[in-house]
This record gives sequence, C-alpha cells and structure tokens, in this order.
Amino acid sequence: MSDAIVFNGLNSLDFVDVRRNVCRIPEVVSRIRQAQQYVDEHTDLDFDFLNFIVSDDKTFLSHIRYKSLAACIVQVGLFDRYLRYHKKPSFMIGNINGDSALQVACGVLSFESMIKRSAAFADNQVEEAPREVVSLQAGSEPVLSGFSLTEYAVFIQIEQDELIEGEPPYAKIEIDQMSVSKIVHKLVDEHMLGQIVNIGPGNLLVSRTGEDMILDQIAILESIDLDPMLSWFWPALKESSVAS
Repeated sequence: MSDAIVFNGLNSLDFVDVRRNVCRIPEVVSRIRQAQQYVDEHTDLDFDFLNFIVSDDKTFLSHIRYKSLAACIVQVGLFDRYLRYHKKPSFMIGNINGDSALQVACGVLSFESMIKRSAAFADNQVEEAPREVVSLQAGSEPVLSGFSLTEYAVFIQIEQDELIEGEPPYAKIEIDQMSVSKIVHKLVDEHMLGQIVNIGPGNLLVSRTGEDMILDQIAILESIDLDPMLSWFWPALKESSVAS
C-alpha cells in the first residue's frame, strides 16, 4: 500500500483561534520567521507575517493575497513537523499554481523562491485596500478578481536508484483532468493508495462524503491528529470557544 500527503486549500486558516494555535507549533513559527527574514532583507515593506496571521478575522480575510501566502507558509511548517515522525510519502497532492506548499515540499521550488514569486509581493508594496471579493465565507473558496482557478497536481517519489543529482526527488504525474477526485481515484486504481494524510489545519481537501465509495477503501487522516505532541490543538479550540 502507498500513502499520499494532501495540502489543504486556501481556507484552512479562516478562523482566528486556529491561526493562533497553529502559531504555537515550533516548525510553523520557524517558517514564519524565515519568510519574515526574506521580506525584511529583500523588500522595503513594513509587513509583519506573525501579526497578520494572528490578526482578527476581518483583517485576515480581507487581504486575500497575504492570506494565500500565509496558508502556504503554515502548510510548509506543518509538513516539516509531519516529517519529524513519519517518512516522506509516496505521493504528494496540492495546488500547483499561485502560492504552492506542494512545490516546496517536492523540491521543485525553494521556500525562498516561493516567497519571492508570491503575488502578495508582486509589486513590492503592501496592498492599500482589499481586492474585490465575491465570496469570503468560511468553508468556501474565495473568488477574487484577477485570480486564476486552482489547479491541482500530484507528484510521485522517485526511486532512490533513479535519482539524478541536483534534480527534485519527486516527479509530476500527468493526469488528463487535474481534480483532486480524479487524482485520488487514479492513485487507488493504479498505485494501491491506502492512506491519505491532510496537511491542514482543518478544512480537509479530501474527506468522506458518503458519495464517493472509493474513499471507503483508504484511511483519511490529518497530520495534527497524528502528532503525539499536538494533542492540545483541537481541545484548546473548544476551550477558547466556550470562554468566548
């Protein structure tokens, strides 16, 4: 049986309590600091990643380009965390356009290159005002003027004896229709996929709906739930909700 990592969508950080909790995870903090260092050293922007991520929901949701980059940074940090306790997966799935944690995890892009190429800093200026947003409801994909539709891709781990020095350790698999559902079905049918781990937090890109019978054949998990040192994560959210 093979396994796959899925990097969740843009809306995984839509709630302030989730964002504040995820910023307590050391690997996530490390990636936020790395991104901040790049901005401080290579731009003249007065922008603080950590303050933005833990800001109130209205502020966070109103700046879609920074929200997208923040979600990518957090997912890279959570993948770093996942690798502390688990081997690299056979496959990795996620968006390939825009800010892409998938390409960083696969070695296609360096973390610094991903930051540099981000639309958030395309003009080397902080957005003066939110873009025109059609929908910013939690749990739905935002529709933004000037943003292209999300394109998903899957990468397969290259066998050790086939690795070429200087080349990424993962290679893209060509699939006619790059939807997550098509990708999962192909991996189950052709590669005996037995487990999917979502890199979140929350808002799972792959989950059981009761309509897709093929998902009953595989285990669907979340990286935070698998981490023995992060058992506090979801209970802390419930406590915060009760307190408020």
